[in-house]
Amino acid sequence: MEDNYRQNNSSEYNFNNEYYSDYYDSAFSGNDTYSEFEANSDIIADSTYNLIIAAVLLWGFVINVVLIPYSDYIISKTGFFLAIIAYLILSMAGIHIAKRSKKPAISFLGYNMMVIPLGVIISPILSSYGITTLRYAFISTATATVLMLVLAILYPAIFISAGRGLFAAMSIGLITELIFMLFGLRPGIFDFIFVGVFCGYIGYDWALAQQTRKTVDAAIDSACSLYLDIINLFLRLLRLFGRASGSSKNNKF
Repeated sequence: MEDNYRQNNSSEYNFNNEYYSDYYDSAFSGNDTYSEFEANSDIIADSTYNLIIAAVLLWGFVINVVLIPYSDYIISKTGFFLAIIAYLILSMAGIHIAKRSKKPAISFLGYNMMVIPLGVIISPILSSYGITTLRYAFISTATATVLMLVLAILYPAIFISAGRGLFAAMSIGLITELIFMLFGLRPGIFDFIFVGVFCGYIGYDWALAQQTRKTVDAAIDSACSLYLDIINLFLRLLRLFGRASGSSKNNKF
């Protein structure tokens, strides 16, 4: 029963999350976001700027973990479908607020409007996997993230130039995957493709963040994009490791 829950609901969730991740990422990637909206913001040191990005990312992941014990109760009261709808609405509103705001506090509010409902939705999916599968996905995500950040620091121009290609790959992949899903099919090749795409987006968003006007608000906006990149990468790797383990459960949360 739990395996069926994972296959059905995880598929629906991943598609919606990835679709809006693409929308969110493109929203934060425009140069006007950093130059026009933040023209009056105070410039901060590079080290402070990067530290804020790291702190905002950490805050989001901690919130996700804290919500794990409460997500089942919340979903039992609202229903999974209603929770998905609420997540999409709040996330879109949060991204819009963060993108348009010139004030760090408002942008951070928008970030939390995305992080909190996502934490509620993602928790039941995590609990349907074994602890070993989760550990492999976590370690692989952390390793890939660090590697892409290093590569983006060394070769920023390559990642910046890959923006259009990543967007095209994301769009084509999502449309194709949706068509397969309508016929009840979920080929594993899509997970491999999207792992590559999200790895590329991590490098792209980091390189873009380093070329922008460095303000507190820009740091929060950059963290929003990176958060979604990393979460989506983790979910795809989780599916790959879950499939490789034969959907067996070693332990639960």
